[in-house]
Amino acid sequence: MKKLLLFLLISISLQSLADTAGYYIWVQKAEFPPLARHRAIGFSIGDKGYMGLGHINAGGVNIAYPDFWEYDKSTNSWSQKADFGGGTRFGAVGFSIGNKGYVGTGTSASYVDFNDLWEYNAVTNTWTQKAPMPGTPRDGATGFSINGKGYMGLGYYNDWYEYNPQTDTWLAKAMYPSAVPSYSASFVIDTVGYVTTGEYTYSSLLSYHPSIDTWLSQTPFPGMPRFGATGFSINGKGFVGLGCDYGYNDFKDFYEYNPVTNSWDTLGEFTGSRRHYVPGFNIGNKGYCGTGTNGTNLKDFWEFYFYIPTIDTTGIELLSELNGRNPVEIFPNPVSTTATIQTSISSVDFSIFNISGKKVLEEKDISTNYLFERKNLESGVYLFIVSVHGNKIQTGKIVLL
Repeated sequence: MKKLLLFLLISISLQSLADTAGYYIWVQKAEFPPLARHRAIGFSIGDKGYMGLGHINAGGVNIAYPDFWEYDKSTNSWSQKADFGGGTRFGAVGFSIGNKGYVGTGTSASYVDFNDLWEYNAVTNTWTQKAPMPGTPRDGATGFSINGKGYMGLGYYNDWYEYNPQTDTWLAKAMYPSAVPSYSASFVIDTVGYVTTGEYTYSSLLSYHPSIDTWLSQTPFPGMPRFGATGFSINGKGFVGLGCDYGYNDFKDFYEYNPVTNSWDTLGEFTGSRRHYVPGFNIGNKGYCGTGTNGTNLKDFWEFYFYIPTIDTTGIELLSELNGRNPVEIFPNPVSTTATIQTSISSVDFSIFNISGKKVLEEKDISTNYLFERKNLESGVYLFIVSVHGNKIQTGKIVLL
């Protein structure tokens, strides 16, 4: 009985710690190096991320890309890899199985659809064509991997297929039973895959269970119906956000799905710009997403993770994530009456001190493009300190005219 009670107390304490000791944070990382774009693909292999392909179609110009890039989170840097073996395309699907990446389907700049599949070997930096997906060529499909098998389908059709890399063969699996999503968001938790958004009128969440080849309805996505959202999973939970409605009004909201309670929580907004057609993936317990469009093609790249100040008591972990970059910029500086505070972290505290070291102003929980007002502060030179939950991460000077 004592052992059981101790276990329960520990379980409750750990749950309480997980719920109260930290919070989710966005940190801007090194931007995607090539030209800005949308409808790119992304996946991870081990501790590296991969992104590429995609297109731009502004001003009557439609250009698709074949380039492919590796992201090293340890150095916060990108390196170009061999171009995608299938040539230029966008709206494709990317996922990984073991130490190999897979990219398939999509469409060309002239809107010729594909159903091919290509395998990427990160060790040799080579692409090899594999057996094509049996279904109709398409863009806007969905794909992920579970237990050494790949799964792909949807995208204007309700068919669903399993790929076995050992035999290079496909099997038709249970049809998607609801209104067919395109450019949906997906994530995998343990041995279950989840698909949501990508439909005009509602935002169902269906889980796919390979062991019984069955789709099951779960609690629907709580946000507005949308397509081109991003999805990934970390710490046993799924995360979905961004995207746009069918009037091309873009979102920046974000939500967390808990499979244990089959429930969603609303999180703080994404720190970057509103956008859609955004690839997402995870490396370990951190999520990543970037590029996309909101009428302007984008190339910024963001990291999302659960930050625990009680562990990172000096802010060293957060400073490491910033890779030497200052998270806050103030412009103009010197300041006449107002200035814009731009931050690459989702929420910071901003304090101003006079030359005597007295705190004269504090703005808490500010996010990017915050309007700073000098209020009744006298002209002069001041020190500012940027902190996150008490952890100082940046200092500097601000001049008031």
